[in-house]
Amino acid sequence: MAKPYEKSLIITLSGLMLLAGMGAGRDSYAQRAIPLPPPPPIIWPDERSADPARWSQEDVTPEQKFDTARKEAVAAQQIALDHCKSLPISDQALCLAQSKLEFEKEMADIKIKFGISR
Repeated sequence: MAKPYEKSLIITLSGLMLLAGMGAGRDSYAQRAIPLPPPPPIIWPDERSADPARWSQEDVTPEQKFDTARKEAVAAQQIALDHCKSLPISDQALCLAQSKLEFEKEMADIKIKFGISR
């Protein structure tokens, strides 16, 4: 008849052998995994399409410079409006009023800079 500590030793060793067997089975499963697809092709900078020519043309005349400044102000206004719409409703009215005032001030500064009285 086995002594109490021998029973617990047998149970512990049996459990360890069972776990070791499970670990060995896991390794063989990992070897049967499906291989990964090949990586996508690398696109080097010189292979990309060039930017449109209009992006690299400098503004020469005052009218062109004014139009660019106006477009930038309108774009900034649109970003501000989008931000205001993302705020809670209780804060939207104040935000919209501030963005309108800022846009009007910026447009006035642009008109003064280019000497336009429209």
